[in-house]
Amino acid sequence: MRVDLLELLQKRAVHHPTSITSFEAAGNGLRISVKGYAWWLGNEDYYTSRTMSLVFEEIGEGFVYLPIAFDDRSDEALEDFEVTLLANHAWAHPPIFAIYGNAPLPDPLALHAKVHDYLRTSNASKGASDFLNACDTLAGFVQITSRRSYLAAQGPEAIRQIVCQEMEAQGVSFAVLDQKAYRMAHLLVRLDGAFFTCERAFAEFDED
Repeated sequence: MRVDLLELLQKRAVHHPTSITSFEAAGNGLRISVKGYAWWLGNEDYYTSRTMSLVFEEIGEGFVYLPIAFDDRSDEALEDFEVTLLANHAWAHPPIFAIYGNAPLPDPLALHAKVHDYLRTSNASKGASDFLNACDTLAGFVQITSRRSYLAAQGPEAIRQIVCQEMEAQGVSFAVLDQKAYRMAHLLVRLDGAFFTCERAFAEFDED
């Protein structure tokens, strides 16, 4: 039996014991096999072990930590597992905007803090370094924004608003380039601290 995974998780929460037993990647798809208490059937029998496959198709941005299927944490990997509509997470939308500064930024750490705090309060799976240019280190971001002309950030509308508002507040002129060639995926998947986007997600299992 194959059912829509988003709809299944809206009806039934993951219960333990449920462990990941294997990963199978093919093309831009991923199949994760799990074994344990059959919460997906609404089963009340805690002593019956069943198997199920989580199938993700047309995977886009993100990453997954594959070794969780083979280490001592395999029974914990599904604790934060969720599948949601990507449209509900503004931070995860495609990076359709690029913001360029036309003068040195007086207080780059203030801009970094605004982006960082927004992502933390949004429970985002990305950090400021995923949006701010040369931000693998704070020193790198400070250096790049001390120039007369530079790429300050790339990101979705939510990031554009934060960056532009802060640059205006600091009196720095800027330009915004619209890069709407990006296509937004349908779903956001979180798994063991990792995340990825995909077009479709299913659960496959036997009802008997």
